[in-house]
Amino acid sequence: MSDIINTLDQYDDAVVLDALIAHEQEEYIDDQLTTLWQGAIRENYTIKKVILPNVTDAPTPFNSNYRLREVDLRSVSNVIQEQFKNDHMLNELNITNATAINNYAFMHAETLESLAIDSVTSFGIEIGRYRGFGMIDIPNKITFSSHTFRNNGNLCSVILRNQEMSVMSVQTLFDNTPIKAGYGYIYVPSSLVNTYKTATNWSTFADQIVSIDEYPKITFGTISDSWSQIFEAEENGTYSTKYSIGDTKVVRIGNILMPMVIAAFDEDDLADNSGKAKITWLTYGMPYYTPIDISDEGTGWGDCYLREFLNDAVYPYIDQVVRNKIQVVHKPYYKYVSNNVSEVIVSDDILWIPSIYEYTGSDFENTGADYHEFFQADQLRRSRHGGAYATDTNSNSWWTRTQSTGSAKQHRSVTSSGATTGNSMGTVQNYVVFGFCT
Repeated sequence: MSDIINTLDQYDDAVVLDALIAHEQEEYIDDQLTTLWQGAIRENYTIKKVILPNVTDAPTPFNSNYRLREVDLRSVSNVIQEQFKNDHMLNELNITNATAINNYAFMHAETLESLAIDSVTSFGIEIGRYRGFGMIDIPNKITFSSHTFRNNGNLCSVILRNQEMSVMSVQTLFDNTPIKAGYGYIYVPSSLVNTYKTATNWSTFADQIVSIDEYPKITFGTISDSWSQIFEAEENGTYSTKYSIGDTKVVRIGNILMPMVIAAFDEDDLADNSGKAKITWLTYGMPYYTPIDISDEGTGWGDCYLREFLNDAVYPYIDQVVRNKIQVVHKPYYKYVSNNVSEVIVSDDILWIPSIYEYTGSDFENTGADYHEFFQADQLRRSRHGGAYATDTNSNSWWTRTQSTGSAKQHRSVTSSGATTGNSMGTVQNYVVFGFCT
């Protein structure tokens, strides 16, 4: 195997191929390459950046590259089926010359924020299937003849900028999305708002059609106070009487408008040991669907992929007003040592997922915060529906940070019935409920 450095730029093709096969470099940059070989960038857990501005043919998916953050394929004309499926950290994508995006292209590409689609005139079905992007900005007139946005549980915002009205020929375009549920919006030029509201099929969503000038429009949530007013209440000590467990407030995370729900007051220990965090927030729905641990040996919460994902691909994109107030807290977690022997480790976390103890108030860690009251009050809080707004009609299981007692490669999860008997290999994908403290 060739001796490779982390960043590749116009190396001999054989050397580049060696490196990609071995998953040894974080960047692949080549402005000479025009055709990408079969399976070149797939299931690569190392690569973070791919810049191939002159590639016109990418015949196989770029999928399951769990740390891939940026891709430039500006000369590709066709985005194939499942092209970026399971690229969970993908944030920037330049496909500015693509004219067609095919089925499931961004399935589980949940953190996609910057998407250049200047030339797209044709979409396939369910391009953000299950957990996809939170917003899409479309400059061209489109005839939506398939279920393009259906089953994207994160899709809160569709911007249609063209001065000619796009055509919706199927009424199921927004099925199982926050837009269909009444929480998301379709943004159009102000001069076309009334035209869209009365047009065939679009009229079904008349209440969700607003001017582009109103983006982002947020109406979901039981707390009418701004986040700044919430933080003022924390400062003056009125927060626990002004708000209640179960109250909701939307925070913008990248292009996802994420509902958060109050799970506890004065429950989490601050990492600097100065006292308790005032309010503990959890996601209302389940916006992400990822592995918890992609290592061969199983690392436990402190070094796992999901913790990295939350720190690197979610936290930096939380609205700055909120991000500046998030507190680092102690988070105990159960870590496998040997068969039926485990120990409790304490990590200091900005974003985190619940433990079994936090969920039940007993078992496993037997220490730390207790959200038992919150979870037991409502079946939806235990057996979560998917998507940022919990619009999925099916209950689903979700990860906890508690490692299995029988194997380092397994983690406990809450099942679709709300039980704590789930025990899955960390490398499989599962839904994610995450939280933070302010």
